[in-house]
Amino acid sequence: MFGFRDLNEPDADLVITVQDDTLFHPDWLERLLVGHQTYDYIMDGFGDTIQSWTWAGVKSIGMWDERYCGLAWAEADYQTAAVVFAPVRSSITTDHPFGEQWNPIGPPGTLVTKPPTNVDKIDHKKIGDKIYKHICADVYYHKWGFYPHADRPLSWIAKHARPPQSKQFILYPYFELGIDNLKEKGYLYEEWDDDKRGDDGVKLSGCPKVKGELPPWINE
Repeated sequence: MFGFRDLNEPDADLVITVQDDTLFHPDWLERLLVGHQTYDYIMDGFGDTIQSWTWAGVKSIGMWDERYCGLAWAEADYQTAAVVFAPVRSSITTDHPFGEQWNPIGPPGTLVTKPPTNVDKIDHKKIGDKIYKHICADVYYHKWGFYPHADRPLSWIAKHARPPQSKQFILYPYFELGIDNLKEKGYLYEEWDDDKRGDDGVKLSGCPKVKGELPPWINE
């Protein structure tokens, strides 16, 4: 995503991420560009094998959530954000992990595929370890209000997902401040008043417009 450099003055038209064992169909780029005539974000392959954004896609959907400590449910989280924040301009062409596509540009694997032998080599005991999978599922639950499950397709998620309830820190302000509706996406963000002055008339640089509540053990 940082390939855009600045979401308000982007250096690129598209940013594409691809897993390193991916096989491309001969006309994958033509199909992708046709898809981007309609959509600002496209995901295809086995889960997030290939993803492609316009700068508008990142502005509307946001960043990947770095709190997922394993491979489980991270792409499910971003698919959920896509259908919640950019339902018309997102194409989830993969059907993994929810078993349903969303605004697909074709069948799953329209752009890319993976060598079967590489899929067979995956050590599911390591990447799908129950501890990590459960932790990731808990992150998803506290963010969206329900646990991710293959029996809850994207159409169900788009209808029932609430705005993110778990707060998220801004880690890359030089980039993330270009994302639309940060507070709606769960970011800890308040507008700041750079012209505020103290009782002595001295300018206070970087004061939030909202004081915020003090913890109960502090007596003013």
